[in-house]
Amino acid sequence: MAAPRPAKSREEYNALVEYYRPQFATPYENVKFVRDLLVSRGRPRPGDVVLDIGGGAGVMSFWLAKAFPGARFVVRDFDPGVVEIGARLLAEHGATNVEIGVGNWLEVIPDDVGRFAGVVSTHALCCLPDARPAIRALTALRPEWILIESLFYDGPLDVLIHIRNHVTGNAEEDPDGHFNIFSLPLVRSVFRDEGYARVTTVPFEIGIDLPRPPDGRRGTYTAPLGTQPRAQFSGPVYLPWHAVVADRDAPPAP
Repeated sequence: MAAPRPAKSREEYNALVEYYRPQFATPYENVKFVRDLLVSRGRPRPGDVVLDIGGGAGVMSFWLAKAFPGARFVVRDFDPGVVEIGARLLAEHGATNVEIGVGNWLEVIPDDVGRFAGVVSTHALCCLPDARPAIRALTALRPEWILIESLFYDGPLDVLIHIRNHVTGNAEEDPDGHFNIFSLPLVRSVFRDEGYARVTTVPFEIGIDLPRPPDGRRGTYTAPLGTQPRAQFSGPVYLPWHAVVADRDAPPAP
């Protein structure tokens, strides 16, 4: 996991507020995808507590909390500046069943074991160098289910990608520059070994056209690719987004 980021300048802080603010006003396509997938499963249930790990400013949990008002969502992200922004925007929107704080994905807190009925992570696993310890850190919490939306390939290969921006000069260690694609067979195997043998994979097929950024920089856009009318890209990178849902095995009968 990358080291905590330095404190943001006032300019960076304000820019991030304006980046996140519209996401609290209208749910983006991937938010609707995850929300609808959980609704179809009937999870979380009233009274459940759900961990949103690597949750940024809490946008996903904000919209899930609206869809599941009887549940409670705990957002953790490693970036204190983003957490501060999230706390501000969640308060502005009156999100009473969402809390947000700083946390490291790979650090298993003993008091968290058995606390969460479910775990959600979106657009975060791809920022880590290895899916295996990240998945094991989540299964160590022993939730009933885990949903990870990230970049996956249905073959025996991981692809580690780091984008260098020659305009902004992002640092090599900046996790926002990572677009790592992990092997679905590997992911299923890790879940199975940790007692989560029931694994479902759902591709995220976006329903709107997104224009390519005119300056050639990062930013999701869509273009036809093979049989896909709207494959997603960022810069030169194809983005095979999928949701992986793993359910914990039932305990053996006494």
